[in-house]
Amino acid sequence: IADPHNTFSGKTQMEPKRRAVVSSYANHFSPPEDRCIHGVEASAHTGAVIDKVRVDVRDTPFYGQLDLAALLPDRDRPEKDKSTSNSRPFRLTLSQDEYIYHDPIARVKFSSSIQFHNFVVKLINRLKKYQVIDAPEIAEDKEFFSYSFGF
Repeated sequence: IADPHNTFSGKTQMEPKRRAVVSSYANHFSPPEDRCIHGVEASAHTGAVIDKVRVDVRDTPFYGQLDLAALLPDRDRPEKDKSTSNSRPFRLTLSQDEYIYHDPIARVKFSSSIQFHNFVVKLINRLKKYQVIDAPEIAEDKEFFSYSFGF
């Protein structure tokens, strides 16, 4: 046990990279006007915050899933119709949220930012619950809540 005095008193410390990610995310995150966003809208909102965090905290093991999702093909973009020169949507009968919800590749691609956001929210909630010696300062009036990818 690295520091038994703190372990048995219920106090703990945060790993430096985790602390940096939580601190940066808390600084850049602002709740949307509509708290009930989901799907593509939630993915875009959280993705914008994550882009800012990645500028602040470049090297951390927590970006693995985001990097993997970025490598996946963009299957929701218009494709060329081979019989004519017109572009047409890949799936005409489904809305963008419905298409992404039913396509496994698109679902992984768009849900990765939501999962990262929910990971950070869980860390923030743990900071509030437990005594953490070197916790980043987070404004008391700032609301953090989890998003869902489903509709």
